[in-house]
Amino acid sequence: MIDEHGHLSTLALLRQQTWLSPAFPTGAYSYSHGLEWAIEAGDIHDRESLVDWLEADLCYGSGRNEGIFFNEAWRSAAANNPARLLQVAELASVFRSTSEFALESVQQSIACLTTLRQVWCDRLLDCLAEMLRKLKLAPALGVVLGVRAATQRVPANLALPAFL
Repeated sequence: MIDEHGHLSTLALLRQQTWLSPAFPTGAYSYSHGLEWAIEAGDIHDRESLVDWLEADLCYGSGRNEGIFFNEAWRSAAANNPARLLQVAELASVFRSTSEFALESVQQSIACLTTLRQVWCDRLLDCLAEMLRKLKLAPALGVVLGVRAATQRVPANLALPAFL
């Protein structure tokens, strides 16, 4: 969705924000990624401890991993490389640290992939869904959204921070 002058279209940015909205039917609103527990346990009790918790997740935790999978899926989709995309998707599908995060990720990812495929035609997402179905693997949200951002030509340097 880049025009003849190389500018990103407003429509592409609006669509990306729609996919990332808590109102988008992924169930994202019902998960806190462990934040509620960290508050209840007293690990997060003020702004500074919240920033520390978020920084740790983005630098060393599952946020970092999801960012890597998003970026690699984006690159694979931008290069139209389904074989590489499948490798990224397989790794992401088994790289969930706890059963709680696995449940959160799987439910959000399936809902997101299903909705995107029903609303917008995307050959690569269809291909990804079919490959994962054959392997009996659940999609990962970062992979799904990385593919969609790439196929809509939303630059990774805009899409990845918005995703995270």
